Amino acid sequence: MKPPRLSDPSDRGLLSVERQVIDQLEEGSKVGWVRMISENECNLELSPWMQVQLANEVFELPPDLRIVDGEFVRFIVGSKRPEVTAVSRKNGVATTFRYVYPVEGVERLTPPRGRPSIDRKEFLARLTSTWTDADLDSLDTVMGLQLVSCPPKTILTGGLGSEVIQERGLRGPINAFNRTILSSLPPDFIEQNRWFVFSVIEDMEGQVRLMRLIDSRKAQEVSFSRSPKTRRLDQKVPVSLPVLVSNAKWRNQKVEHDQDFYDYLLSAHLVRPVIGNDVLNRAASFIAELRTEYLPAFEKFNVFVDPHSVTRIALSLSRMDFATILDDSQLWNAWKLCEPLYKDYLKFLEDTFDPVGAPSFLGRGRVLWYEDLTREEAAILEALKNLESSRVKGVAVKDLRTAAGKRVAHERFDHAISGLSQKGRIVFVDGEFMVKLVD
Repeated sequence: MKPPRLSDPSDRGLLSVERQVIDQLEEGSKVGWVRMISENECNLELSPWMQVQLANEVFELPPDLRIVDGEFVRFIVGSKRPEVTAVSRKNGVATTFRYVYPVEGVERLTPPRGRPSIDRKEFLARLTSTWTDADLDSLDTVMGLQLVSCPPKTILTGGLGSEVIQERGLRGPINAFNRTILSSLPPDFIEQNRWFVFSVIEDMEGQVRLMRLIDSRKAQEVSFSRSPKTRRLDQKVPVSLPVLVSNAKWRNQKVEHDQDFYDYLLSAHLVRPVIGNDVLNRAASFIAELRTEYLPAFEKFNVFVDPHSVTRIALSLSRMDFATILDDSQLWNAWKLCEPLYKDYLKFLEDTFDPVGAPSFLGRGRVLWYEDLTREEAAILEALKNLESSRVKGVAVKDLRTAAGKRVAHERFDHAISGLSQKGRIVFVDGEFMVKLVD
């Protein structure tokens, strides 16, 4: 089947998560994903990707109830009232109407877990069915990780970036890698949307557009494949998955998947693993190790490795296994995957290219990009160090904003704290309201 358009339910069959929501609707529950339509009105949708409402129903919110667009909820409602929305010009008879329910309470729910009929192994096998020996380069896993993406947990914007290079310098596998991913994704995920966007970056214009999208946070997750030819451009685009293709070959066949494949993929996208404080501390230690061991070496070749790579990959692996809690084992599995990828890619760069003189090495006393802090970033980091000594679980962003005080203008604070996150100097504590320092 062709990749389904998620926003059009007539273009595809129902997903397993959607069938579960329908079962609850048949029992009389007002359950679904919130789609705000005005300051005090919303619809409930069958799935987070649909642009259509359920049963022509509108929910009227009380002034003191705070609902976030995209939440999965159950509403406790009062009696419905019909409202006419269109009247015939000929006879004045109502032609369309809606039912309005006053919301009296809300129960925030964990989204239903999908029940796909295939597992991770079968998903990756189907994804790389037009490849030979993709597993020998971990290419099957890398493509799978990019498809399922990762949620914004310790970072403000989720997603995974890759850069693929072919050992003999040919471009074929790079094009095939991108083509496999693009032809496996629903078209909604290649266009601008609020959930997940995948892009192929081949020039400066594409890189600038990508970074603006990430900074704007208009999409919760942004994944991308960056062409190696962009390494000489003066634009820091941090990647999590640098991949050297030595064995994999594409058989130049059309990629097609069935309903089971998309049920697995989209069910995985709904998984948002919880991260405990101990695991968060372990994730911070991996960030520190990457900053010490790999980021300086890669930067000499204008390759900027994301300091959060291990956490991003671990969250993505958890999605592929439908694990609702991120534990130490997934962090270690992520490290076992990415460490050999980094070593192989770096050795290839050192053996093949001369250091390009990355922009952040020039004219500034060899300052590494993640150490090159703006005045606002340095002020926030100092305030965080002072506050965190007395707080075990992290520091509330609102307290940090207050502590930074006059040293950081209000309109610059969000940009500066985002910069500290991208440079691996802080991690967010399961959301955007608390942060922890990375030593």
